[in-house]
Amino acid sequence: MKLSKYLFGINKEYLNTTEQDISKRQILVYNILSIMLLTLVFIIFLSGIFYGVIIFGNWFYAIIMGIFLALICFVVLLLVLFLNMTTKYRSLYETMTNMDSVFKKSDNINLSKMNDRELIEIVNIHKKEISNSSIESDPDPFHWSKIITSSIKVALILIISIVIANGIELYLFKGSINKSISIIKNSEQLNKSILKNNEKNDIIIYNKKYATAQWTYNMLDEKKDQPFHLINCYSILLSIDIMNMSMGKWKLFVDILFTLLFLSPYILVKKSIEYSGGVYQKEVALHNISTAHMFYLLTQRKCQGIKKEILEKFHYDKALNLNKNVL
Repeated sequence: MKLSKYLFGINKEYLNTTEQDISKRQILVYNILSIMLLTLVFIIFLSGIFYGVIIFGNWFYAIIMGIFLALICFVVLLLVLFLNMTTKYRSLYETMTNMDSVFKKSDNINLSKMNDRELIEIVNIHKKEISNSSIESDPDPFHWSKIITSSIKVALILIISIVIANGIELYLFKGSINKSISIIKNSEQLNKSILKNNEKNDIIIYNKKYATAQWTYNMLDEKKDQPFHLINCYSILLSIDIMNMSMGKWKLFVDILFTLLFLSPYILVKKSIEYSGGVYQKEVALHNISTAHMFYLLTQRKCQGIKKEILEKFHYDKALNLNKNVL
């Protein structure tokens, strides 16, 4: 299964130096995370269709809306997961963000006469030293900014989960919702409210009540040229409001289930040692450090070669000494 490769960019080559069982387990956990993400995206797609068919009354536009909503939420959820995939090996993270300590070790080495293989050996030796010094992951130090960033991430997921939950609930409980709509439409109170009553003294209040009642009746009254789809109502907001009343406490229970479902990948990446504290993230950090180190050595070798050529051809060192003597 290559889902983890296409969604999270998992490269098996980074795990070539690890044990086979550990390598397989790391690929497995990222594939599971990919399946969880795709499952959520599929649920979002269905919810978007249910929203679209109520709003537009057309299945084609409903499918387009489902695809659009699924793509937006997919990008947001993927971004939230990626932002939490930082290695918990603190020493590696500090080295990767500040490479001065790595670069200083090769400042006094004559690199101009070394070939690429010798440079690779230097990089590999240093990579092993860093790897051996980072055997266990360290907990991240507390900082108040993490509370803010975590709150924003959780808030985004909660907004998505609540919106998607309403769409799925409209489909799952459409029977009870339509029964409630039928009761409201045929209620005496609604029908009396839409009748004009000239005997009312407070005309302003009456007109407001009449307008609200008339709008409600129009939203619940099916037109011949615009048949109902899924829910016997033209207004998505009124449908959700009626659903909240008809479901009662069950609405809160179902919303909590959807919230836990959407939060589970985030919590898994945030807390599980298989992800941030896993071998793959460690190997990725080591690879990034080694790559930066190798490019630094190549640059320094080129600089030393150019400096040596200048000294040999133009005797720049003698010119400097001459200027010093004159001064």
